[in-house]
Amino acid sequence: MQLVWAMDRSMMLAYHPDVNGMISHLRRNWQRATTRRHAVRFARAARHLHGPKPDNVPPDAIVVLVPRWRVGDLEAFHAHYRALGASHFVFFASGTPAAALAQIKALPGSIIVENGLRVSVPEPRVLAYLADTYGANRWCLMVHSDELLAFASDGTLELRGLTGYLEARGATALRAHRLAMFPKGALGSLTSLNLQQKIAECVYFDLSSLHLSADQAGTPSGSRKSYLDADGVPASCTPLIYNGPDATVAFECGTPCAGRFGDVTAVLKSYAQATELGYDAPDASLFSLTARRWNRAELLVRAGFIESSAAYEAWAREVRE
Repeated sequence: MQLVWAMDRSMMLAYHPDVNGMISHLRRNWQRATTRRHAVRFARAARHLHGPKPDNVPPDAIVVLVPRWRVGDLEAFHAHYRALGASHFVFFASGTPAAALAQIKALPGSIIVENGLRVSVPEPRVLAYLADTYGANRWCLMVHSDELLAFASDGTLELRGLTGYLEARGATALRAHRLAMFPKGALGSLTSLNLQQKIAECVYFDLSSLHLSADQAGTPSGSRKSYLDADGVPASCTPLIYNGPDATVAFECGTPCAGRFGDVTAVLKSYAQATELGYDAPDASLFSLTARRWNRAELLVRAGFIESSAAYEAWAREVRE
């Protein structure tokens, strides 16, 4: 009986709230310490391979951080963001062939950081390192090479005008909603196309597949409005943030970001989903009667999908004049 009592007592202790809380606390501390060790190891091994070093990046530069990219995307991707006024692009390379690195080196304003470890590195850790090394106290735009940012009056304001407006309003971050672009026909045709060709083919999107998350429904303009896709996966992220002392760089959809959001939001036109489905189901199509043809971001403001304000529109008019 004494043995049974001892076992029962140990089981009671194991499930005691205080004991469970202590175990959870120790586990979290261990995980944080492990993450810090890995981050330090990665930072020590990372190599600046090409382009301006951190001290030579102008303090007023808008730095584009590209943790994941494809060779076929580079030319159109670079042209899109150069047209928006971006001047410095930081590409992360890990085991990249010399021919691909040569293509990046040919792009004006390109910077290459190479993974010095023999293991892959999680994307959040890569972004944190790139942002802190090349984008500290600067506006950072975090995108993959198959994602194109679009916002109201982007042809007039460009990125500099947008960040100027956000700064004037005391904001330090921009919310964007990922919009899957697709063609009218079968998706298998996309697998052999470069990004420029995909842009020409994938001119449709479908807002009916997106809905506000349960705790965001009915949120007022200028809030941290978030969308989910048809599978319940977060479709909203924070691609543009001023990486100041209080910032938390977090690009992944659904990941909290420490920043003050303004009263304007944007879209990230993404060509990844349609391309991936093209490999898995070549004969499939995303086109339906609810599909809309892309024209410009202003029409998404009218549709209520992205947000704007009278102050933002006045700012854009002043820039145009």
